[in-house]
Amino acid sequence: MKEPEKLEVVDLHESEGGARLAISYIPLPELMLTVSLDRVRSTLRFLERSDVKTVVIPPFMPHCVISPPNNDYKQYSISKKDPYVKVLRQFARLSGLNLISPYVFEKSRRGVYISNLFIEGRTGTALFTNRMILCNTCQGTKPLHYGSSLEILSDNYINYAILLDKDALIPEFARILTYMGAHIVLTTLSPALLSDQAFRILVEISHIIGISIVHVGYYVTGERQHKAPLLVIDRGEVVFRYEGDSPLLVTTPVKIIKESRRLRQLEVDERLLFILYNHLKKLMKLKKTQKTYI
Repeated sequence: MKEPEKLEVVDLHESEGGARLAISYIPLPELMLTVSLDRVRSTLRFLERSDVKTVVIPPFMPHCVISPPNNDYKQYSISKKDPYVKVLRQFARLSGLNLISPYVFEKSRRGVYISNLFIEGRTGTALFTNRMILCNTCQGTKPLHYGSSLEILSDNYINYAILLDKDALIPEFARILTYMGAHIVLTTLSPALLSDQAFRILVEISHIIGISIVHVGYYVTGERQHKAPLLVIDRGEVVFRYEGDSPLLVTTPVKIIKESRRLRQLEVDERLLFILYNHLKKLMKLKKTQKTYI
C-alpha cells in the first residue's frame, strides 16, 4: 500500500488493535476544488485497507473559503445535491470509509448555516449535522442562520459532538453533549478566534468533561493563507500538536476513545444539569411575569 507523497502517519496508540478514527491535516489551496478533491481522494485510497473506519477531512471544504467576500456565503454553500457532496459519496462508497467534513456552509430551503457534513461509507448516505449556534454573522435571516439544538453524530463505532467556533468554547455545550453520550468532541476554530487563550479553554473543557477534544487543524494556501494546529487533547492534557506545511494523518483506536469517558463525572453532570434546568424554568417564568407587568 503506497502512501500519498510526503504523508506522515502518527498512530497515538500503535500497540492497541481494532477499529480506528483518522484525523487528516492536508494543505489545500483556496478556490481550487479539483486539486483539493484529488488530495482527499489520495488520502482515502491509502486508508482503504487499514483499520480506519472514519476519516475527518480538512475544514472549509469544498472551496476552502473561510470568510466569503461581501459575506456572500450562498455562493460557497452546498446542499446534498451539490457535485462536491456527490463526489464525496462516491469516495465513501468506493473506500468503505465514513467521512466527516467539518465547517461547511450548508444550503437549505431556509437559508445558509455553518454546519458539518457526514457521509456513511457503506451506503453513501449524506447528512448535515451540528449547525453552529453562537455565530457573530448569524442574524436569523441574512447572511447566515443559526442552529438551535445540540446533536450527537454516530458512525456506529463512536458518538461525536461537533462544536464550531464560539460553540466550542462554551463548557456547558460540551458537558451536555457528553451527558447525551458523546465519546469525543471535534472542534474547529476559524482564524478570528485562534489564540493561546482559546486553546487553553479547550484544554480546560476536556478536563471538565473527561473525554478527548480534537481541534481539526487546517492549512489553506493561496492569496489568503490560513493555518491552525491539529490538537489532540485527552482529559485536560495536550497529547499531540501539529501545524506544519506537510500533510499528516493522526489515527487513534476507537476502544481508547470509548474508554476515556469518566462515568462518575457524568453522574455529577447529570445532577448539575437537573439543577440548572430547574433554575432556567424559574428564570423563564420570572421573565414572563415581568413582561406581563410591562
